[in-house]
Amino acid sequence: MSSRLHIICGPMFAGKTTRLIQAAHDYQSSNLQLLVVYPRKDTRYKPDALTTHTGVSFPATPINSPQQLLSLATNIQAICIDEAHFFGAELIEVVRALLHESAMHRNITIAGIERNHLGNPFEPFPWLLCEADEVTKLNSSCARCGKPAIHSKRLTESTQRIAVGGIGDYEARCRACFALSEN
Repeated sequence: MSSRLHIICGPMFAGKTTRLIQAAHDYQSSNLQLLVVYPRKDTRYKPDALTTHTGVSFPATPINSPQQLLSLATNIQAICIDEAHFFGAELIEVVRALLHESAMHRNITIAGIERNHLGNPFEPFPWLLCEADEVTKLNSSCARCGKPAIHSKRLTESTQRIAVGGIGDYEARCRACFALSEN
């Protein structure tokens, strides 16, 4: 048996954290040693828990950087990482190391947004998607027309790479409505 990488991606409000919590429950019910983490800078909801926009939560450890995973993952068989795009390219080498550690066979499930608010690839997803054994690509409903949405439109003026937000700060948009908003 070898390590496996499962990626869950899609725009805001697509249910990525819900799917990650389901994976964590599955690992837990299989009696695997489990580590669930999210970026400490995501302060939108409960501390020490993954929390969906609808309030469903699961105990988790906030971390400052992906390097913390290397010490936290000792003897861990399953790892769930939420909001991977917050970590950027820094996450790539850490995930690579965790997948290739010869003494462990791990299941790693990672959730996040694979396109930034401009519609461009969001690090670390170009690498993660290529390396994945399984990809679950979710859609949301376009906030403008209701069609399947693949983009997250930032509604604030922030130009930062990461602007923590939720309802009112972002909208899910289909390809057509996203393109119209760029004009």
